[in-house]
Amino acid sequence: MQIRRVFAVSIENGIVKLSREESHYVRKVLRLKEGAGLEVILPDGCVEGEIVKIEGNSVVVKVEGEIKVKNEPSIEIALFQAIPDRFEKLELIVQKATELGVSRIYTFLSRYTDSKYEKMNLDKKFKRLEKIAKEAVRQCKRTFSPDIFKPVEMRDAFEIAENFDNRIVFGEKGETVKAEVKDSNFALFVGAEGGFSDKEFEEFKNRGFYFVNLGGRILRTETAAITGLTIVQTLFGDFKKLV
Repeated sequence: MQIRRVFAVSIENGIVKLSREESHYVRKVLRLKEGAGLEVILPDGCVEGEIVKIEGNSVVVKVEGEIKVKNEPSIEIALFQAIPDRFEKLELIVQKATELGVSRIYTFLSRYTDSKYEKMNLDKKFKRLEKIAKEAVRQCKRTFSPDIFKPVEMRDAFEIAENFDNRIVFGEKGETVKAEVKDSNFALFVGAEGGFSDKEFEEFKNRGFYFVNLGGRILRTETAAITGLTIVQTLFGDFKKLV
């Protein structure tokens, strides 16, 4: 039987009081009753629990056992994603990147990013992205949601990426991801529709990035992000044992 998962902030004397939103999820979506088992996702890990009280809009869970971190990636991967032309594509990228074990998602404005995003208030849209990531964590049985950052200029994204040992650009240029790569942490750059400009590629080159050609075919930005993450996980991360 599948164990249902809920999010909570803290435990007090072995008791977790779920938020109104999570209580609604238990009562109206899962339709669980008192006595049903749950896995509670806390800021520091997961723990097994049982519903001991449902009263009005409130659900109370009793938890027991050790708090554990489950199904987190064996390597740190940060996705640097140029904002696509349609925000729905970024929603898909966030969902799938979370399932594939990304640790952080940085967004940035590149040469081919639609200029409408430069003046748009993205607060609500990024709140939705956080919710999508949270639901992906619930579904795929990870413990932590990736941090998701609002878009910055590309020069700022370059500066952030300097903190990573391996900096990779996925696109139409490049050869192999294996050359001189360290098994530690990774910054993966994926462009918007149109990829990156020649000037941007030159900047990547000057900063010591690796260039990886994804098979010679032109992939959609959302496909490139998913494929790039899968490649890194296969060569260096969670899928390494499968090949």
